[in-house]
Amino acid sequence: MNPTLPHDGRFAMLIDALYKAATDKNGWRPYLDLVSQTFGSVAAMRIASSADLADVRSAEATIDPDYLGRYYQHYAGKDPMSERDREAASPPIVVQEALISMAELRRTEFHADWMRPQGLDLSMRWRIDAPMGVMDLLLLRPESAGAFSEEEQALSHALLPHLRRAIIIASRLNVFDAADAASLDAFERLGAGVLLVDARRTIRFANRVAEAIFEANDGLFSTAGRLCARGASDQRLASAIANAAGQGRYAAGRTATLVAVPRQDSPNPLSVAVSPYPEERRSLFDGGPLALVIVGMPDRRAAFPVEALRDLYDFTPAEARLAVALCNGTGLADHARASGVALTTVRTHLTSIFLKSGENRQADLIRRLMNDPVLLLAR
Repeated sequence: MNPTLPHDGRFAMLIDALYKAATDKNGWRPYLDLVSQTFGSVAAMRIASSADLADVRSAEATIDPDYLGRYYQHYAGKDPMSERDREAASPPIVVQEALISMAELRRTEFHADWMRPQGLDLSMRWRIDAPMGVMDLLLLRPESAGAFSEEEQALSHALLPHLRRAIIIASRLNVFDAADAASLDAFERLGAGVLLVDARRTIRFANRVAEAIFEANDGLFSTAGRLCARGASDQRLASAIANAAGQGRYAAGRTATLVAVPRQDSPNPLSVAVSPYPEERRSLFDGGPLALVIVGMPDRRAAFPVEALRDLYDFTPAEARLAVALCNGTGLADHARASGVALTTVRTHLTSIFLKSGENRQADLIRRLMNDPVLLLAR
């Protein structure tokens, strides 16, 4: 699916909430609340230790706690959608209709005793391969709300890589050990801009993505070694950093602050999450108070080096470009038009990609490339 983003601010709000959650463990429930409101649903994030959904547990949910407890105690084993989802190796985003008809679902114990009492009928599932295993985000809503539309599914596809990036950021920050200089490499692989700055905004560390943002001079920039932002957002950024680094009025109990930084070359602002950097991790940076700044770019796309794809999988340049396009949500027809080649040629390239990668479905190919550790390092 080639995502067409809505123009009413929902995408930007969801991105903002994601990058705040990435640096503030208390931000996941507000994010899930916003997802629920956006899609007119209840929502739950669940984590499984492996792709076969073993050891499933809940991470956050807007579902009634009583019903959530019943699900994990009994009804998880009666859920026909999860069972078929597991057996079919479904794509990263799947709706209920693709797994089971409404008529068949109504005849199950799961719908009669768990879904119907809550007024729930329809579902959509997002899936990412996260550092802790497999993470699903489930959306459930009444049949009266209508099936999940193409626009809603497109919005879901556009949000998915940002959700994955936020999960990785949150996971890496929890285990990151700054006492080992080699661990700074973890910040290079997060897929977002990462900076450590002191209360005066002096930059102590910036990863490659952050440096690329500075070079583009589109929203954030560095002046005399200090982090600055475009326009009125500069003062908001300064206040957020001073507070996070322990110099503000509300130093005690502070959490992540979000600053939207406008850009010249994109209608989507940078989502800048500012949070305190743990004291025990400051040894590489003279030990003084620091703020962690995570910069999310709503229109950032997957950027696999073509050379890495060619070296790893023996893709031709055309095949490598197609693989990158698929990971960015571009359909075959759209890629053919953008490349100026016939759709039959693109399909031939895809067939060759399948043969070389050992996959035979686009969803499996994308999942493999997005999670290939060598490609993550190359990016």
